[in-house]
Amino acid sequence: MKLKVICETGGGGEPEPIAFEMGARRIEVVRIVDRWPDARCRYYKVETSDGAVYILRFDEHSRHWEITWFSASG
Repeated sequence: MKLKVICETGGGGEPEPIAFEMGARRIEVVRIVDRWPDARCRYYKVETSDGAVYILRFDEHSRHWEITWFSASG
């Protein structure tokens, strides 16, 4: 399933996710819990409007986003 991430530019000039779409479903990011870089990617741990927590990875070279981890509430 294709993932489309909607971003705003953060304080450091980096893209920060505010929502993402999986197919026809749009999920709003309520808050960014944590963020960290590695050698090639940036990671964002986010809480979403559906009560879930996701870790999103942004590959800076390919400009590609993916979900690397997910936890539903309850």
